[in-house]
Amino acid sequence: EISLILSSSLHASPYMERFVLQALCKMGEYELALNRMKTRYQPMIDAKYSTVWELFKLEEGPYNHGWSASPLLIMSAEFMGMKPTKAGWASYEIKPENLFDSVSATTDTCKGTISVSYVKEEGKTTFTVQTIEGEGTIRIPTSFGEKVTCAGATIVGVENGYTVLERKREYNDRERAVLAQYGRKEA
Repeated sequence: EISLILSSSLHASPYMERFVLQALCKMGEYELALNRMKTRYQPMIDAKYSTVWELFKLEEGPYNHGWSASPLLIMSAEFMGMKPTKAGWASYEIKPENLFDSVSATTDTCKGTISVSYVKEEGKTTFTVQTIEGEGTIRIPTSFGEKVTCAGATIVGVENGYTVLERKREYNDRERAVLAQYGRKEA
């Protein structure tokens, strides 16, 4: 089975580890991806340096290598599910996985910063999102709880284990005037 090979074979460099972790996430194996990430990167976390290394054995390469920072991408794009669905973040999706008791992540985009966090305590999950202008779809795992309240988005329904919320693009006065000038309506 592919997930067994990807979760137990430890031959990828830190740079190539990104693709192993993305493959596990693509297969829906988020727990395996998280466990593999913890296993592979723990020596870097425990080291005296605050950097990621070129190779997993410090003595075999430089201890500062930006191409090895794939866990940050995996955390925001896969575990927290912050991804563009159109070029330039004209629309986006936020679809976190239920992997942690408490977590927060931010992603800087060309339109601003998206922040997502959730905290589980006393039998409920508080999920907080700060989004950018544009159309967005937010999918909250139903395992977070039955009751969902939100401001700035519309609850569309439940789909494949997620409560789905839609955020429509908001036009400012100048944009409305330009649309009206050309006889167009807001999307």
